[in-house]
Amino acid sequence: DEWAEKRANIFAANVLVPAEIFREKYDEYKSETNSMPDTITKLSEFFLVSPSCIETRIEEVMDEEVGI
Repeated sequence: DEWAEKRANIFAANVLVPAEIFREKYDEYKSETNSMPDTITKLSEFFLVSPSCIETRIEEVMDEEVGI
């Protein structure tokens, strides 16, 4: 069901992209690139997850709208 899938996705995101490390890397890459698409790409490569997963984590962890 949809609820179970959403819970599974949240669990996977927390395991694959831990919030504390994500915050550090997000700040680092955002200041290096000064470009949201480049920041997303670098984070995606670092955590070995899809860009859409990174976009979701930005919204969840950093409480920012991606809007690219």
